[in-house]
Amino acid sequence: IVLRAGDGGNTLAGADTITDFTDGSDVLSMDSLNFSDFGIAQGTGANASHTILTNANNGNFLSLLQNISASSITAADFMSSSTDAQSFTGTSGNDGFVGGAGNDTFTTGAGTDEAYGHTGDDSFTVNGAGNKTISGGTGTDSLNVTTVANFAALSDVSVSYSGSNSNAGDFTLTLADGSVITSTSIQSLKLSGTAVNLYNYQGYGL
Repeated sequence: IVLRAGDGGNTLAGADTITDFTDGSDVLSMDSLNFSDFGIAQGTGANASHTILTNANNGNFLSLLQNISASSITAADFMSSSTDAQSFTGTSGNDGFVGGAGNDTFTTGAGTDEAYGHTGDDSFTVNGAGNKTISGGTGTDSLNVTTVANFAALSDVSVSYSGSNSNAGDFTLTLADGSVITSTSIQSLKLSGTAVNLYNYQGYGL
């Protein structure tokens, strides 16, 4: 399923109707669009059980997702069609970033942020407060958390881990300021510049 910047029309009749989208299994591929370019809204009237996707840049109606709740559509449902290396930089607000097939770079900033690398060898940097969801996808992906002020004293971070090794399940970092970073498919981790061997932290914390 590919959504292009030039698709759709200025009325809902010009949107593509997608009848078989399955949330959690299918992804919406973006061509010349970013996740922040989308308007996601629940339909009304005859379309009350459907989700309407619009291009926030020009107001065009892009797609109608049949029998899908708008509240279930998040950045996790999208993927960039780009094969180039892309860079994403967050703000102090709540951001959602979606990579593609290249080796992408993500820097979160503050706020409640989501970053999805998909394929490629991706690099994620958390450099601001707030809860984060980080998904590396396939490839060899790295996470650097620069907001841990006192890693040497082991007082500013706790780690929990689910899974039998560092390539399965989630690991969750809880920082001293209350920020929670939930990560999947991350192969290497740094806390304030110090490399951490994920195999050492299978649910036991630091």
